Amino acid sequence: MEGDDRARLDEAAKELERERKREWYRRNAALVSDRHRARYASDPEFRAKRKAMADRYRAAHREEILAKRRAYYREHREAILANERARRIRKRKETSE
Repeated sequence: MEGDDRARLDEAAKELERERKREWYRRNAALVSDRHRARYASDPEFRAKRKAMADRYRAAHREEILAKRRAYYREHREAILANERARRIRKRKETSE
């Protein structure tokens, strides 16, 4: 009986701590983002790990990602082609100067 109460109290304390951390992360999202960005920039091992995770996600969701990309290009086709034409013209002007 006493062990049961103790376990329930421990679980309640853990849940309070998790909620406190969640709230801190919510309030300090920009700080956390900056911290991750800095770590990503300075730690090659972390960068490799994050890249591997992203690659696994992309492999698992490949069809969904391609479908979204096709829909986006279909919807914005004219603007994309206009930007590409403008980029080519700009590049031609830079190389001729």
